[in-house]
Amino acid sequence: MKYINEWNGRNLGSVLLFAVLFCIAALIIMFSGNIHPVAFLFFSATGAIILPTIYMLAARRVAAPGVPTAFTIIFLLVTIVSGEYDIVKLTCYITIAIAAELNRYYCGYNSLKGLVFSSLPMPFVLFSWPVRIWITRDLVLSNAKDEMPAGYDAVLNDCSPLWVMPIIIVTTVVFAVIFANLGAKIFKIDAKKE
Repeated sequence: MKYINEWNGRNLGSVLLFAVLFCIAALIIMFSGNIHPVAFLFFSATGAIILPTIYMLAARRVAAPGVPTAFTIIFLLVTIVSGEYDIVKLTCYITIAIAAELNRYYCGYNSLKGLVFSSLPMPFVLFSWPVRIWITRDLVLSNAKDEMPAGYDAVLNDCSPLWVMPIIIVTTVVFAVIFANLGAKIFKIDAKKE
């Protein structure tokens, strides 16, 4: 595969296709929140198993800025269409896009290190849902009571003391590092130009 240092119609199509796959995988992971509140809280850690690899498969095609931003914009559009948009999610998505773009810029567009490091923030698009439990607890618990099976809200409340948040963040980063590197090996992802 030839790696392009600029955007064109062909690689834009590839990036958008992988962004849609990223969203589909994220939505499947989000359904796990129906199983148990702990699965809801650990969306991002679960997402770290597959989302960095999907992102890297797209990002290796364009050795230029914009791939993380494209992914977060597509995910934002899915969030808006699903009626789940709020300022917390928007703030998370902007932060993720900036972090991933900066990681790729400083680590290099044509390096595996740049791909891996820019993929690490990507699973945090899923953290934008459970992080609200620590920002607007009453609203999240009220929504859980209305939308989820009986008792889900009480279990969610019990499972989400503030000290759980750093555990989720660290778990997500560790999983992202492990599975991004594993995905790079399995799919033979190499960002070097041919």
